[in-house]
Amino acid sequence: MKQVLYLAAIATLVATSCNKATPVVETDIKELNFNNQSSQPMYVKVYRTSNDYMLSKNEVYSNTVQPYNRVIWEVPDNTPLYYVDWYTDGYHTSNWGYKKTGSVDYEYLVRMNNNNDNVVYCNYNLHNNQWGRNTIIRGNEAKSEWAAVDILDKDGKSVKNTLPEWKRYYHLYLYKDMSYDLRTKNEEGVEVRYQSYYELERQKYSIQTLRLLDKIHNKLHEAYTVAELPIQGGTYTKDSLLLTIPGGYVVLVR
Repeated sequence: MKQVLYLAAIATLVATSCNKATPVVETDIKELNFNNQSSQPMYVKVYRTSNDYMLSKNEVYSNTVQPYNRVIWEVPDNTPLYYVDWYTDGYHTSNWGYKKTGSVDYEYLVRMNNNNDNVVYCNYNLHNNQWGRNTIIRGNEAKSEWAAVDILDKDGKSVKNTLPEWKRYYHLYLYKDMSYDLRTKNEEGVEVRYQSYYELERQKYSIQTLRLLDKIHNKLHEAYTVAELPIQGGTYTKDSLLLTIPGGYVVLVR
């Protein structure tokens, strides 16, 4: 009798186990929706790290979005943050250098939302011209290097030859991820470095000012393009920058 009860208990246990509901595993597939709102093809590249973005290597996704069209990328994992680069032929328009325009976020950092509403708007009407990206990073370089060739007073007159060497020493490195490294010298001739981020101030269809920020995002220096020189003095190439310093300007060239 005991043996019959024992077998019945096993049978009941097996039946109960078989009737258990299989756990539902949520795949929660996220997408990145690239919406081209322009009449120009947009080239899209997605990177997993800021270093890959800066060096333009190891993209995890790339595509060409045709005018007034969109493509959808099913994100393969739960990475919460991607680095996106989109641009037209010749880099005349891109999301490089932007943080926010109105209510739409155009910066290269894309934070994935849980509601799957991840849309990247590629807008040809952004006020971003050829000078910005092609002058600063020549399209898609990781960085550009600039060195002082002249020092001007506030009226545009060269005073370089009247200054000691340490006051004429300026080297500026501008990186694709909008960081910079400015190197000067003190009176003892020791190199002094300033490192933080820069931003671009725009007016319609032109970039007027490149602003170097300090660690707490206050203005440290400003640099003007040749087309927007606030003084009349000197003849320099279109790839020159005019960096403000107390009492004048430093002319920087690549």
